[in-house]
Amino acid sequence: MNIGIMCSSSNELNLGTIYNNVNIATSLASRVYNLVMGASENGLMGNVKDVFKEEGHLITAVGLKSKNELDESQADIKIEVDTPGEITAKLYEMSDAIIFLSGGIGTVSEFYTMLTTKIELNDQKPLIIYNGDDECNYDYILKDLEAKSKAGSVSKHYKVYFDVARNEEELLNLLDKYEQKYEKGKSL
Repeated sequence: MNIGIMCSSSNELNLGTIYNNVNIATSLASRVYNLVMGASENGLMGNVKDVFKEEGHLITAVGLKSKNELDESQADIKIEVDTPGEITAKLYEMSDAIIFLSGGIGTVSEFYTMLTTKIELNDQKPLIIYNGDDECNYDYILKDLEAKSKAGSVSKHYKVYFDVARNEEELLNLLDKYEQKYEKGKSL
């Protein structure tokens, strides 16, 4: 199963946030998942790639041609595209499930774009927000979606399109559930 992990490439995250997210990545890498990510080798994104690389998993990275992002990449499969929008589309396409760890503007943009894609395509691909207690949590996105739903600009059923894991155990339980569906679907 290919797990897309969207997260920060900033080198300025605090150590507590990095530590918590790397622990989650370590738990994910202990399973038989391949990794799909953006091309950056910086910040949390680089840390997550290192964890999966150490466990010997296949890593697919998607990056911009114009920035030569893949030149230094440790990825096994390197895909170059022309625009940030194409990065997000390719990450979505190549992932069987997508997890949003701590991130910034790029990660938030990826979430909204992937959520829109899932809704428009009526896709069953799991989107999971990891919303731990660090300062990079996604409470503001959840509040924004709730406010937009109350105002009528977002369907009142928006919550059926993604899950929220508040801790590592919830995240792993959700992935177990999705993996069972994924494996069942492959055998049909």
